[in-house]
Amino acid sequence: WLFEYKYSEKLMERLTVKTGLWAFYVDNYPAGISLRRHPFDNSPRVEPNVVYKPMQLIYCDTVVTGTDGTNFYRVQGTEGWVFDRRGSTTMLLPESQVKTGIFAYEATALIAIRNRHSTGDAYRTSKSVKEKELVCADIILQTEDDLGHNGPFIQLTDGSGWLFERKDSRTMLRPILVKAGRWTLVVINSPAGICLRAQPIDSLHVREAKEFRPHEAVICDRKITNSSGVNFYRVEGTTGWVFDKRGDRVMMKVLATVHDPQQPVGQLWSIDFLRGAAMASGLDEIYYNPESRIISFANENRDRINVYYTTGTIGTALDHPHQGKTQLFRKNCSSSELLEIFQNPRIHTGRGYKKRSVSQTPQGPGVVLEEEEDLRNSVVNLCKEMEKMEEKKIKLLKSIKHFDDRRAAASMEMEKKRIKHAQEEEAKIMARKIKEEEERRAKQQKEEEERRRVRRIQELTCNDCYRVFSSDNALSQHRRDAHFHMCEYCGKYFKDYHALEQHCDATNHW
Repeated sequence: WLFEYKYSEKLMERLTVKTGLWAFYVDNYPAGISLRRHPFDNSPRVEPNVVYKPMQLIYCDTVVTGTDGTNFYRVQGTEGWVFDRRGSTTMLLPESQVKTGIFAYEATALIAIRNRHSTGDAYRTSKSVKEKELVCADIILQTEDDLGHNGPFIQLTDGSGWLFERKDSRTMLRPILVKAGRWTLVVINSPAGICLRAQPIDSLHVREAKEFRPHEAVICDRKITNSSGVNFYRVEGTTGWVFDKRGDRVMMKVLATVHDPQQPVGQLWSIDFLRGAAMASGLDEIYYNPESRIISFANENRDRINVYYTTGTIGTALDHPHQGKTQLFRKNCSSSELLEIFQNPRIHTGRGYKKRSVSQTPQGPGVVLEEEEDLRNSVVNLCKEMEKMEEKKIKLLKSIKHFDDRRAAASMEMEKKRIKHAQEEEAKIMARKIKEEEERRAKQQKEEEERRRVRRIQELTCNDCYRVFSSDNALSQHRRDAHFHMCEYCGKYFKDYHALEQHCDATNHW
């Protein structure tokens, strides 16, 4: 226990606790963020330690704002807390800043890959993308960096790092269309076959170990085309790419093509259309189930709109001022009627059917109860409903955990890719340093050998005629035979060394 006051002295400030649902992507490269026991950043971590990796999506259901303005969020389904910033470091990014999917770009200039979402040269890696090469990303991050002159930033699907659409208002990447579908291709490049690429680039530096042999069939689910007319296909179940030609040489041939699997035949409205229309009408998306073909939205009054997008049926759940909670279903709605209902869920279209819940007492309709008994029975009923709601909550949390586990696995896989690229980068830097050190030592050794050679030449050079001899004996013999010699004692000169010796013997001038 703690206490707010002690001897009339206030020791703690009571903060407001808000509940709701917030979604964030983890920032703070490369460490991520750990789950804390209490809502402050120096709180002990939960046990066992839970770490959310960068760009992992998390959902929170409670928020507490500290006295310094830091927001602390409780992660849904746990008793642990995370925080949105630490000093000037951003820890959490609102979901609205992040867009996920499959995105393709063409480089308009040579651009170095960064190890985090920044244009700073300090975050450059040794890898780069050349002009007109294609890259594929799975995350687009829109930040407020440099008043919009830099960004948006994209995370590459192979985990090698980040790129950016603009730098200092200069366009560096141009978005290109990604087509969804199902293509069956056969390899005809004989005898080598074709290797998978980590990016839609026909280059050895992005080649992966997976290889497809001649006449092997390959199923793909995405297609992009570069400015030279080369088609790149993403192999189904992987993040790797293959291509149909190299110059004039055909590498693969399309055998069959199927419609976009994300847009079923007969679908009345696309998900993108519904989301765009809802956003324009000020609605929030609250539910989406592709298996049931339903997407739900709610307005600021919490009126719920359920859209069955393959049949054109629209259901609205409203709190009627006289009839209580009601549901109205409208079948075979047109796009214009959909937009009208989005603008006003209570609009009368003159058709549809209603469902209304009718409350029953435990004793049946029409039975008058004493006030106290009525209240006690209401409490009993509420307890039963709370038990059912608690059971339902547990089931929902188990279902939610499946999505959390899947996102955690995807984040872990991306973290492995990032670590692999970081290790490769470190190995390259170490190899470069070793090579530079070897070159430096070789240069020093060569310079030392050159100095020794020059010094030896000087030692074997005659100071009188500057002739160079092969040995000390040869130089000495040359000096005795070719040059006059002076007696160091008396300064007399002699024609040869023999005469000098005779002089020294006779005069004792040694």
